[in-house]
Amino acid sequence: MRRLDLTAVLLAVTVMAPACATGFLDSGDEGTDDDDPGNGDGTPDPGGGSGLECEEVVSLKVEVVNFPPDLLFVVDRSSSMAQPMTPGGFDPKWEVVIDALSLVAETYRDQVFPGLLPFPAYADTCGSGHVEITPSVDSGKNFAQYLDSVSLGGAGSPLHTSLRNAISNFSARAANPNGSYVLIASDGLPNCTTIPQDAIDDSLDAVRDLKSAGINTYVVGIANDDESGGVLDQLAAQGGTGHYYPASSSGDLISVLDDITSSVTQVSCEYTLDSGPDAATDLEVKIGGSTVEYSPDHSNGYDFDPVTHVLTFWGEACDDLRGSGDAQISANYCNVVD
Repeated sequence: MRRLDLTAVLLAVTVMAPACATGFLDSGDEGTDDDDPGNGDGTPDPGGGSGLECEEVVSLKVEVVNFPPDLLFVVDRSSSMAQPMTPGGFDPKWEVVIDALSLVAETYRDQVFPGLLPFPAYADTCGSGHVEITPSVDSGKNFAQYLDSVSLGGAGSPLHTSLRNAISNFSARAANPNGSYVLIASDGLPNCTTIPQDAIDDSLDAVRDLKSAGINTYVVGIANDDESGGVLDQLAAQGGTGHYYPASSSGDLISVLDDITSSVTQVSCEYTLDSGPDAATDLEVKIGGSTVEYSPDHSNGYDFDPVTHVLTFWGEACDDLRGSGDAQISANYCNVVD
């Protein structure tokens, strides 16, 4: 587990809950313990979902801050992608891939900058694919709509030359400080060379060059066979991601793409609040409504510095922020009422 060493200084919105007098009673009630709308000890919960028992709650709310990396999808659109995703099925691999990419791109729209390189070139048997959507701050806005207009290309799978075009695209623009990644989705072996092994070797060289440039490559096998699986594993290993991810159904593919995309997202795990209690233990912290435990040893949970008002998440709590999307962080504490 890790804590991203990034600090987001935010203007927190402070909301004071109305003060609650001890022994508050509903209008017209006689004043028995059973009629107490609070917690049974004469002090009602002040509301707002805080769960704190005090006369006045200070509720600080901040948005999770994302640092989107570039994620270039290099997608096989050779003729074999017209085959059914599952034996005897009706949905072509290509349509399943497009639907899954659309869903994942929309889900992580504000957390990654998606790009698209389909290969081969349209209506060209072995023409190398080119980057049709360059990852950028605005690339996710119409990504799903653009995918609907992309069609199957030629018969071959010129992965090696297409990856060279990806390298050129990355080299021609400023590097994303939040990182850059490539995700290859293919159902077979690279080809389009006189000697078949050359296409494989050249593709391995390309992912190694991407790795040398600080760009890791993920590989997804689309209902592929065992023979191509070994090569896809080599591509992933040389690309710095260990192994390829097999997907033999629509559900598999969505799950795999979701796992990979969420793993490359980055969020801040440090937030400076505009106020706070005198002790870290007096803070009630939630992410998207789920309580985060205090972690003084920084293993898993939150810590808070009463002097600087810096709220920090550690371990799994920090990792969980990746999947929180546009969730809100709430930090509540009891105000001292004179």
